[in-house]
Amino acid sequence: MCLLSLWIVGCGGGGGGLQGGSLVQASFSIQWPARTRAIVGPLSSSLSAVVVFPKAGSKGSDVSITVDRNTANFAAYTGTYPLPQKVLTKAVKSLSATFYSDADGQGTVVGSATAVASLNGSNIQFSQIVVSGTIKHVTAIASSIQLGAGPTQLTFSATDASGNVVAVTPGSATWSLVSGNSALTLTPAGMATPVQTGQAQVAVTVDGIVSAPATITVGAGSVSNATFQITWPARSGASLTHNLSSALSVLVNFKAGKVGGGDLTVPVDRDSNQIAAYTATYSIDQPIESSCNSMTATFYSSAGEQGVAVGTATGQVTVGSPSVNLGSIVVNGVVKSVTVMPAGNIVVGASGTQLQFSATDATNAAVAVTPGSAIWSVTSGQANLTLTGGGIATGTKVGQAIVTATVDGISSPPATIQIVTSPTTNVFGIDANDIAFDPNSNTLYVCATASSRIGPSQVVPINLTTNTVGTPFAAGTAPTNICITSDGSELFSANASGIFCRVPTSTRIVDLVFNAPQGLVPTQLLTLPNAPSSFVAMLTQPGSADFPTRVCAVYDAGTMRANAPNLGIRAAIDPSGTQVFGVDNWSSPNSYFWGSITGSGVTNVNGGFSLELGADVDICYQNGVLALGGYVQLQFVNASDGSVLASTGEDAWYRYVAPSVGTNNIYLLSWSVLNNNTVIIQPYDVTSFGPTSGAITITGFGGSPAKMIAAGPHRVAFLATGNGSTDSVVVESGLP
Repeated sequence: MCLLSLWIVGCGGGGGGLQGGSLVQASFSIQWPARTRAIVGPLSSSLSAVVVFPKAGSKGSDVSITVDRNTANFAAYTGTYPLPQKVLTKAVKSLSATFYSDADGQGTVVGSATAVASLNGSNIQFSQIVVSGTIKHVTAIASSIQLGAGPTQLTFSATDASGNVVAVTPGSATWSLVSGNSALTLTPAGMATPVQTGQAQVAVTVDGIVSAPATITVGAGSVSNATFQITWPARSGASLTHNLSSALSVLVNFKAGKVGGGDLTVPVDRDSNQIAAYTATYSIDQPIESSCNSMTATFYSSAGEQGVAVGTATGQVTVGSPSVNLGSIVVNGVVKSVTVMPAGNIVVGASGTQLQFSATDATNAAVAVTPGSAIWSVTSGQANLTLTGGGIATGTKVGQAIVTATVDGISSPPATIQIVTSPTTNVFGIDANDIAFDPNSNTLYVCATASSRIGPSQVVPINLTTNTVGTPFAAGTAPTNICITSDGSELFSANASGIFCRVPTSTRIVDLVFNAPQGLVPTQLLTLPNAPSSFVAMLTQPGSADFPTRVCAVYDAGTMRANAPNLGIRAAIDPSGTQVFGVDNWSSPNSYFWGSITGSGVTNVNGGFSLELGADVDICYQNGVLALGGYVQLQFVNASDGSVLASTGEDAWYRYVAPSVGTNNIYLLSWSVLNNNTVIIQPYDVTSFGPTSGAITITGFGGSPAKMIAAGPHRVAFLATGNGSTDSVVVESGLP
């Protein structure tokens, strides 16, 4: 508070009256007002006073004393001071005081006063006095400060009743922020620190006198030694298998952030040893313009802004002092969906298997991340599978487990992992023409021949959960082909005379008989996905070596849809049930066809494509790719345009294909006399078109392979025929 508006009073109380002409050792008091801080400039409110009592000395001389304010006491207080000599009681009638800016009566004179005085005992008393220079009006000075300038002392002026300037400094004033606290911060001593561009209203108080609000404008400038923060998500492992990883570095570009013009770029590396989520603060090594309000960022797979750019971002920027707030930014390429990739069987006791996942952004575009970016967990089946946070799976017990992968807080839908023992072979002594699998009941249906040791000319069910043979049932006369409808409720059969039968699986009694078009017999019956009571029949003219007539017919129960084009001998259907793909199995080169399955039958047929496969061609569909096997080789064909994607393999007498349920593989069965009449089942990946690990060699049965189908996850069934009493059906489980 301004010390130029002092109240000067005597010590209160005290006994006795005036002693005419006697000498008394007297004292007096000064009330000092509050201050705001200890350190002030030379033009400060008073820190000392020289008080004179005229002619109060023993010989009529003036009595003078210099008193100092206690500089350690900022609060208002009253100080009592003894006179340096005795005074005549009858002479104490008045005083004069001069106030100085510094201690010991030094510095600038900041005020003066006179007053009537009297002596009461040993205490000098005097009435209220008016000190020249007393403040009557205070003005806060409007000003402008720049972002990045740091704390700035605000200023004010003070005048007395006559409009004369009173010499006071910030140490005597108390400041307050009236409005605009988002633009700056303000201490009671008047130190203003800019926060962001804008305006604030401030006021100052001196000796109880409050100024009118003044405007402080915060303008754009530059900020030195600024910092910003990035929060990195958790990772599951410190080491990565390849360069397509989640971001390990980022290049932040502050638009128009460079002093003097241009963008300011800051490279940032993630701490590769920090695999947990963490927030790090990064320094900007040069001043940044306070007016900068936007940024872009590019995230890279490797440190040092190297590798693959795995995402970009834009965002708003607020430049303050000393930090730069990046706000909320949206990263293009940020993970919005996570999917666990189909895994092969996990074999009990085998070394850990790395599970895989894929990630996509909001536009369904792939996001480049690797196992090091995912956190894995088992949600059920923990007794069957142990799983590290990084996705290394180890089978402990035969069964299933449900797992999820989480990337940047986004979790995948639950995925089922099959845990099996080592691959197993089950041989059933049934001589068969055809087989069909119902995944709804995990049942394999076998179309037995007339010479079969079990269920001759009947259909034999095999429970693949228990690997037990059920009771055979009739499905027409000497059936040669069978299929199961997609819901497992009906079995359709056909024989060499072109007679079809329908058998509900609940009753296992024929309830419908109908005929193929005259002169045609079936070569294959196929389940039509998503269409209960419907199936597809591949028909041909018997007795013709080159099969000139080929018919692809769609049946709804006993009714054939109108359009049945000449499409092929062997066929495959996509999982949606809207496309059929056919190939002849004798001509060289082989002819490949495809068409649409509609309510009117098979339409929009495309053909005329030639493949070099040889005889007895087999075909299966897997994830948009057709795998076709024959005597000559295995070929992969693009299902959408018929183009050959890859060819592989060497001559083999038999070459059958089946899709792997739940993985990205197909299985290729090959057999020839060159390999001692053993069957080899080799998985192939339909994305790389190459063989994967885990080929299975099967022995211990008679006959040669005649047909192979998928029979559930990681399992196939095939026929072994041509060897009389040892012909059989083989089920191979635990495939990769």
